[in-house]
Amino acid sequence: MKTILYNSHDLAYLAGLLDGEGYVGIGARVSGKYKSRQLILQVRIGMTDSTVIQWVHKTFGGQIYEHKRLPNKTMWLWSITQQPAADLLAVINPYLKTKRTQAWLAQEYQAQRTPSTGGKLVPVEELVLREGFMLAIRNVNA
Repeated sequence: MKTILYNSHDLAYLAGLLDGEGYVGIGARVSGKYKSRQLILQVRIGMTDSTVIQWVHKTFGGQIYEHKRLPNKTMWLWSITQQPAADLLAVINPYLKTKRTQAWLAQEYQAQRTPSTGGKLVPVEELVLREGFMLAIRNVNA
């Protein structure tokens, strides 16, 4: 893990954005030649104010996506995934209010999952572990 020192005000602001406008979860995506299902830790914030999303990206990394919701309304999405997401959740955890449980589960998921090994089948036990974390976070989000 790369050690980065953040301003505590920035961490608190990000936690507030995540609590109010964000998502912490494990998303499923299908990719690859064999259309295998991958479960990926995701942290996202969506807003119509691009300046805030650009600040989050500049300060904490990740990716920005543009999403057209209505003909004349654009939603800006910031996303960070996998280990960088877990690392960021660890440093903002003291400031989180409503997403604290999801953040803890997400960090545990990332810590306990066995990294994929390029094209080899993931053992059933590992799949069960991953699905269990995904469902646990989904239940908290409900």
